[in-house]
Amino acid sequence: MSYKIKYSALNFFLIVIPFSIIVGLRGNTPDTSTYYNIFKNIELYNLKSYKEFYLETGVELGWGIYSKIVSIFTESPIILFGLFSFFTFWIIYKSSEILNLKFNNVLVFYLPSAYFLMQQFMQIRQGFAVPVVILASLLYLKGNKIAGIIFFILAIFFHQVVIPYIIVFMIYLIVNKYFPIASSFRFKILNVLILIIGFIIVRSIIYPIAFVAFERLQAYSESDYSEKVGFFSLSNIKFYIEFFIILFFSNKKLYDNKFYIFLAFIFTIGLTLRVAFFDFAILSGRLSNVFLMSEIFLMPMLILSRFKLIYAYMLFYIYFFLILYVTWFFQASPYLEKSYFIPLS
Repeated sequence: MSYKIKYSALNFFLIVIPFSIIVGLRGNTPDTSTYYNIFKNIELYNLKSYKEFYLETGVELGWGIYSKIVSIFTESPIILFGLFSFFTFWIIYKSSEILNLKFNNVLVFYLPSAYFLMQQFMQIRQGFAVPVVILASLLYLKGNKIAGIIFFILAIFFHQVVIPYIIVFMIYLIVNKYFPIASSFRFKILNVLILIIGFIIVRSIIYPIAFVAFERLQAYSESDYSEKVGFFSLSNIKFYIEFFIILFFSNKKLYDNKFYIFLAFIFTIGLTLRVAFFDFAILSGRLSNVFLMSEIFLMPMLILSRFKLIYAYMLFYIYFFLILYVTWFFQASPYLEKSYFIPLS
């Protein structure tokens, strides 16, 4: 057992450190200068007030506290962003442990995706907060409720977009208490109902209320973020296929796994939001991804439960290179290909 733990940790460091360095060495990619300028001028901000810091910088207090701690030891942006990347990977690693998944298998679905190529190089607060809130929910479901609550709070300190996830998690606890999923029929019915009824509720109730309640959304609606995503974008097609696979290829072993059931529930919520906000890019993408990131755990769990190891790994490699191609050439490349090498000042 001791050997396995040491091997697992060694494997983690050997893989994560090079990727963290790559993230840390980036140049002036989108949003990076904003985070770096806060770091350079951290002494000018009030770190005792969440609200005041947010009003001054436009980011949550967690980034300010993190920047302050790092600034005590170094002024290097490489360490600032590289270390933040390392912590993000560590959170994913801890979730993998709870799910009894090999970290490498999860990385097959994480590294070629926008969760890594877009969020770690650009939207780093969300790129960190979402894995944290997923870990929080897994810890809570595992029975470590205090640890779960601590990580829920940590997630909020880095990005407010996780608040809907926490609300949905509380709803799930109630639904699962009175409507436990113990069969294929219930699993299918619940997820289909979520998709249909959720779409109606979002379009008729949540959508108009959100625009009235949040000034920032009104500002986004007048920018490029208001562009339509479309029902059949490449990303959406991928999520439709994954939803179909989850719905019809899950087996008894997975129905008995409380973590898998929850992650499937969360994934369906994410797909619902993505489709319902098809005409508002930032909500369709950024909000839905809080839930859809569950796919990096769901898909290896499902594939490994349905196929022999050799066939599972064949599917892993096909998925990795296919999604890497799509993500890079249709999402990440315009933002990273040139800006990665522009010096950060």
